[in-house]
Amino acid sequence: MRRKRASLDASFWINVCGLTRFRLERACEAYARGEADITSAARYAGISVTQMMEELERRGINHSPSFEDFLDGLESLLDMFGEDEKVRSIIAKYRK
Repeated sequence: MRRKRASLDASFWINVCGLTRFRLERACEAYARGEADITSAARYAGISVTQMMEELERRGINHSPSFEDFLDGLESLLDMFGEDEKVRSIIAKYRK
């Protein structure tokens, strides 16, 4: 009975590890295609954003935000924390 239990435990962990690898693979692919941002990809894979960045780097996938992504982030912060017309005008200038 003990041997059967050990065998079941091993097969369970093999399946869990396979699922983890599968989710990481899918997350990297979705990020590379632009279907997920880095936070969403990391969450799907079950790892931290830092670990996701390291994995993308290991795979040769660029994870640096574009200038447009940076401007989008600035606008999101303005939406969340209050309006600042000076900053919005600067963002609009760079979007042209």
